[in-house]
Amino acid sequence: MKLLKRLVLIASTFIFAFSGKAQISNALNFDGVNDAVNLPETINQPVGAYTLQAWIKTSDGSGVRAIVVRPLVHGLFLQNNQLAFYNWTSGQFSSVPFTLNDNEWHHVAVTFTHGITNSGIFYIDGVAYSPTFTPGATLLTNNYGIGHNQNGQIFDGSIDDVTIHNRILTSAEIYSSFNECTVASTNLLASYNFNQGEAVGNNAGLTTLSDQSGNNNNGTLVNFALTGSGSNWVNGKSCCFSSQNVSGTTAYCLGQTINLTASFVPLTGVSITGYQWKKNGVNLTNGGNVSGVTSSNLQIANIVSSDFDSYS
Repeated sequence: MKLLKRLVLIASTFIFAFSGKAQISNALNFDGVNDAVNLPETINQPVGAYTLQAWIKTSDGSGVRAIVVRPLVHGLFLQNNQLAFYNWTSGQFSSVPFTLNDNEWHHVAVTFTHGITNSGIFYIDGVAYSPTFTPGATLLTNNYGIGHNQNGQIFDGSIDDVTIHNRILTSAEIYSSFNECTVASTNLLASYNFNQGEAVGNNAGLTTLSDQSGNNNNGTLVNFALTGSGSNWVNGKSCCFSSQNVSGTTAYCLGQTINLTASFVPLTGVSITGYQWKKNGVNLTNGGNVSGVTSSNLQIANIVSSDFDSYS
């Protein structure tokens, strides 16, 4: 009986477990007038299956605002504040009836295959939305751009983490891009994390957007002021992660304050006399952004990537 009581009292409650790296990143702010990022022709592939992804933040998506566009072929836009896809073969917009001009970060994506009926699917913050649409079989090969179209249509707000794949990413992969800030590597043509420069600082001369795909498809910044709070490198989105815990799966984001509560049901006649929180099996001490290590409630304030681990 003594052994049974001890096992009940020290039973571990795993709160979350995550290994990996992430950070609160930088982004690029577009002025809505003439800012543009031009991408090289080496990204261009024959028409077929594609996935376009980006994080966007805007308070003005009025009219037509380009996000990721291959002029005269296809493009991801905001049209009257709604996520939209334009195909030059059909000459029509397809859109999702939800407005995104709330000045909050949103993950947006579209998957499609040229010439395949109802192959186009929109995603907002990891969730798939109807209607599906049919991209035409366009054959032109104009270069991609970020935040602009050849006719202008400049984005007004911030863009972060753009990826271009020449395949259809699964819904699970797209949700992971939203929820865990991951980048699927298969058939990845270009990947831009925008983690350059000093946010809202003097970035004069920093006119190259680095490609992290390994394909050396670096972009070129055009017309950016590169100083101040607009038309410059700015603070980007915060990464979020899904965590397995005793209550199921919970999403946590960097910068949040997390409260973890221990829950035990001791045997009749047995009382809990104290607590000791552990990280990876090692006793925690109060300090930094951690408090409450000897209480039932552990608090981790303003979490950073190194805080994600196994707690008991």
